[in-house]
Amino acid sequence: MAGLKLMVDLRERHHRPAPETSSDADRREFEQISTDLLKRIRDAFRAELGPEARAEMDAAEAGVQGDRASALAGHVFLARRLPDYWQRFEAHQTTYARQQLEAPPGPRRGWLGRLFSE
Repeated sequence: MAGLKLMVDLRERHHRPAPETSSDADRREFEQISTDLLKRIRDAFRAELGPEARAEMDAAEAGVQGDRASALAGHVFLARRLPDYWQRFEAHQTTYARQQLEAPPGPRRGWLGRLFSE
């Protein structure tokens, strides 16, 4: 849900239309945003762990293939290990979303973007 909310908020911020469930491009964008979100939050948690816990987290993530699956495995490890995981998750998610919303928009895409690019 955090990834979807961020996607909608980013589109509003950059004056883009709302995502459509029937759009393959929108689904790919959602998957990219949610994967980036999971990875960034995982990295924030990882930076707070001691060396032993980081090694255990690395082992938990090593059992799966792919960025998204690895990030999810890391979050499962963290949720099982940290009693305040969800509170910290929300804090990290809010920080990441704020950073993304404050960042300038990327380059315009498509021929209209190239035509009107600055």
